[in-house]
Amino acid sequence: MAIQALKFGFANYENCYRPLADVHGVLHLGTAAKKDSRLTAIIQAAHIALLNIFDRMKATGKVGASGDEIKMLTAMLDAADDFWNRQSSTSLEIAIFRLREVRKRQMM
Repeated sequence: MAIQALKFGFANYENCYRPLADVHGVLHLGTAAKKDSRLTAIIQAAHIALLNIFDRMKATGKVGASGDEIKMLTAMLDAADDFWNRQSSTSLEIAIFRLREVRKRQMM
């Protein structure tokens, strides 16, 4: 849904940026102990894309992405799907819990 929102011009913070940032955060936290250079590269590229989108959002008030940013975020979503399909549900729950804790600290 978030990628479609970017592609078709109805993206906003709630339906696009936040879900993508949450997927990024959970994937980053879930893979922290893994030694997978491919995943690390995808996470870093997605992080750059998210920062670019956030900067653009601050400057224009609109959420949008370049074609390359959409490709990076799509790769992140595919990698997250693949990664979490190979993990236990408990691992995913722990990563989600850890992300919630990080978000709480960010709000203080």
